[in-house]
Amino acid sequence: MASLWTDVVHDWRFVLFEAIPVCAMAALLVWYGVPQDPPAYERFRILDWRGVPGLVVGMGAFSTMLQQGDRLDWFNSQFICVLALVSVVVIPLMLINEWFHPLPLMKLQILGRRNFAYAAIALFTFLLIGASASTIPLQYLTQVQYYRPLQSNWITLEIATAQLLLLPATAWLLDHRSVDARIVSFVGLALILAACIGNSFVTIDWERGQFYLWQALQALGQPLVVMPLLMMATNTVRGPAEAPFASASVNMPRALSEATGVWLLALIQRWRGGLHATVAPRISGQVATVEVDDNQVVKAGQVLATLDPRDDETSVRMAEAALERDRAQGYSLPGARRRVGRRG
Repeated sequence: MASLWTDVVHDWRFVLFEAIPVCAMAALLVWYGVPQDPPAYERFRILDWRGVPGLVVGMGAFSTMLQQGDRLDWFNSQFICVLALVSVVVIPLMLINEWFHPLPLMKLQILGRRNFAYAAIALFTFLLIGASASTIPLQYLTQVQYYRPLQSNWITLEIATAQLLLLPATAWLLDHRSVDARIVSFVGLALILAACIGNSFVTIDWERGQFYLWQALQALGQPLVVMPLLMMATNTVRGPAEAPFASASVNMPRALSEATGVWLLALIQRWRGGLHATVAPRISGQVATVEVDDNQVVKAGQVLATLDPRDDETSVRMAEAALERDRAQGYSLPGARRRVGRRG
């Protein structure tokens, strides 16, 4: 949808408004589906008023630092330094407040339950893997093959549309007592591993069509991993009163994984750029000897390779011969002019 606004309508501002109808529909479904309790305005007195600004400021500064750090050259930017300072100060204070508040936004004690903690950590790790698996093919198509967003985003649309059917189908499958959630997770991870291995064989000749099979494996594997983790987390919830705390404790790792995924991919690309920098000579020629080994650490000024000098020597001799010919022709011109003048 975003590529439609940028490539067809040519107005990126519509990207900011495309979520409005979807959010309105979601709000309508929540209003219709959630039981209507009578208003309890007295809850405003015990609302976590310190946790709300702490969450917005602390986590907002932390996620912004991760997302914009590479672009602004990290701590060489005063803005990033300020965000880091705010994160270091505000986030610990927020966590202390959440631990002791009687009605916190996030109930950290729930992470003491082994299954819930495992599900939250595994979900965070899995979303990092999923972010790289969908982002790297897009970057390849846009930066190497020069695809526009409307052309490249078809491979992510394949994953997104498949979830509309696969997520409820996986939930239905896990609802059967004979189905082991661990086996379902294993199958999902195996499919994602196969997709990552398949994408690793990318070459300069790959187009969008070569990614469809591997993205299809991603689409099949993701719900098989996510749904068992969510089921494991929600099974530890002790009654409806803990549901909001469990939701916040699950959504917080999900939100952090998005920002962390951006930071991790940028870090890996920067490291690989330093390890695989382009080395080119100032003159052309055939390489005669290579003075270093593969993946060897080198220093500035170190000789990496020597070129075959025979082509240059031949070029020098040809240039000297041409210079001598031009000089000989130049010396004979005055005499030729005199002979021409006498005949005239």
